Amino acid sequence: MEDTRGTFDLVSEPMARQAGFFGAVALSRELSDRLEVPEEWQEVHSWDARVWETLVAARNAMKGAPAGQDPVPFLLAVPDSQTGRTEIIRLGLSFDGRTMLIDFLEGEN
Repeated sequence: MEDTRGTFDLVSEPMARQAGFFGAVALSRELSDRLEVPEEWQEVHSWDARVWETLVAARNAMKGAPAGQDPVPFLLAVPDSQTGRTEIIRLGLSFDGRTMLIDFLEGEN
């Protein structure tokens, strides 16, 4: 799906529902790419697990945010496939009227 901020990939409806969302959720293509797991790590990590962690963090941030805040900022710990170290990335959850969008906060990618 396209947005004025770029391309977004829809999260599967069952996964979004299990994480507590009741409508469509999409990740920016840039974030989706960042969550990719290198082949040599796939025995211990998966893209689905990283998406799940992202959804849970976004849902928890949304529950604690003041009413009407958009975007809702939150932090996510993601293993860096280049260095093997955990990196903290700043994301935002916003609503475009139809879909909950998760993307890097402006200037954070």
